[in-house]
Amino acid sequence: MLIWQSAIEISGLVRAKKLSPIEVTDAVLSRIDAINPVLNAFCVVAAEQVRAAARERSLSRVSGPPARSFSGRPTRRSSVTRPSPRTRSSA
Repeated sequence: MLIWQSAIEISGLVRAKKLSPIEVTDAVLSRIDAINPVLNAFCVVAAEQVRAAARERSLSRVSGPPARSFSGRPTRRSSVTRPSPRTRSSA
């Protein structure tokens, strides 16, 4: 199962074109959908923006220069790098 592989393993599969950034993104978003109602780890999931970035990375892999190690892979970003709705938490 993809979600149990390390980021290094997934990155290698993407570089070898055995896996696309879109497939990785969909697996991660599916896992978030499955467990977030219990964990409540994410208050905002920007699924459409993440899917758009994965599609863009998939297209640029065909004709563009080699990607950086984790380019096109979904990551958790803090509100410092991307504005998001504020909650009343201490974070």
